[in-house]
Amino acid sequence: MVDYSCAGTHTVSVQVNGDDGDPVADKQVTIINKKTGDQVFTGTTDNAGQINVTLPRGQYEVVAGSQSKQVNLNKDQDVTFTLPTDELPKAQ
Repeated sequence: MVDYSCAGTHTVSVQVNGDDGDPVADKQVTIINKKTGDQVFTGTTDNAGQINVTLPRGQYEVVAGSQSKQVNLNKDQDVTFTLPTDELPKAQ
């Protein structure tokens, strides 16, 4: 685990919704550092379709399903994905 407390950190707040507008729980979200190409985070959304990740400032790619968005993390950022039905997690 890396301690980013002194590095000038910001939060990426990710919201994943289905195309019906409902939040998507248990959807994998991956964050990649654009400078290094390293995957710096992977996790799944909560029941509200959200996940919050604190990272050092920099350029990142946030991925959910087949979609990705570029984020310049020089302040807290909100990222929203709307996924088509065929990319939603299957009920277990």
